[in-house]
Amino acid sequence: METGSYPQIHHTPLLLTDTGWLNCTKFTDANGKEYDDWIPAIRLGT
Repeated sequence: METGSYPQIHHTPLLLTDTGWLNCTKFTDANGKEYDDWIPAIRLGT
């Protein structure tokens, strides 16, 4: 998946959405840096 820049970051590992809970245990950015304490706001779809 290709994402581009992150206009919004949720500084939490767990986020309540309209369809349920989003749990992010680890996120690796395009530079290979790993994060475990925030969720990047990305848009999924076609």
